[in-house]
Amino acid sequence: MKLTLATSVLIALANAVAVPGATRKVTRIPVPEGYFESHLGSVGFTVTPAEQRSPKLAARALTHFYACVDSDFRGKCESFTINTGECYSFNSDWNDAITSIGPDKGTTCTIWYDWKCAGRTVDNIKDPGIYNLGDFNFNDAASSIKCE
Repeated sequence: MKLTLATSVLIALANAVAVPGATRKVTRIPVPEGYFESHLGSVGFTVTPAEQRSPKLAARALTHFYACVDSDFRGKCESFTINTGECYSFNSDWNDAITSIGPDKGTTCTIWYDWKCAGRTVDNIKDPGIYNLGDFNFNDAASSIKCE
């Protein structure tokens, strides 16, 4: 048995050594069905195709809100596109700068005094929005937003 194994290894190594000018074509040989079971025996488990799972999180919808630095939606204004259910912190241009804000119809937003949706809030902001956040003691105070 040891001699047969040693001979097989030597023959395999001799065949694997590259010979200058010689090219070898590799031919794939399919493994016959049941080969592993007949040589290894039962392994005690069965592999089956994975079931398709439903995603844990539903795809988030996009919504928009419109914000301006002056009351009555005047001055510098911009329309923002965001995912619903996610908190967004305003960058330096918009942080503590918003005076009027309005979300899309059917969207409700909350703005926070601090970044990462923390601190005091003005909530339940719906279309057509708030024309002057100063009426809520929140003029130039919003640092983050989340809309549903």
